[in-house]
Amino acid sequence: MIEENRAERMERLRREEDAAQARRESARQEWARRRNEFRAALLGSADPLAQQKPPAIDDFDALLRVEAAQLRNAVDYLMGEVLSDEATREDRRLAIASLTRMIQANVVIARTVGAMAGESKTVRGGGAPGRAPD
Repeated sequence: MIEENRAERMERLRREEDAAQARRESARQEWARRRNEFRAALLGSADPLAQQKPPAIDDFDALLRVEAAQLRNAVDYLMGEVLSDEATREDRRLAIASLTRMIQANVVIARTVGAMAGESKTVRGGGAPGRAPD
């Protein structure tokens, strides 16, 4: 009789644990389904490759000019941090490294915008050589 009660209890516990596991798995699947629906709505597609593709740019020149303006503001702010009296040596070193990268990015954007406009001011960016003077 005791053996039978113990076996029944073990079977009942196993069934309860199986039911709890099934509920957890069902909840996980429901959460994953809702998350995938949210991602598809947020990113505009359920296809992972389409989600990673950047949107088409209508006005590339305007976008580059906005990016350059944002970089210029960031450079101004960071320059203030570098010149601040409260900055530590390590903070200045990190700020100068960031400033260097920002200025390099700004130069690249300026060259790109200038080259696209056909108004490059660099020696290498000039047009075809003209006729030599007499």
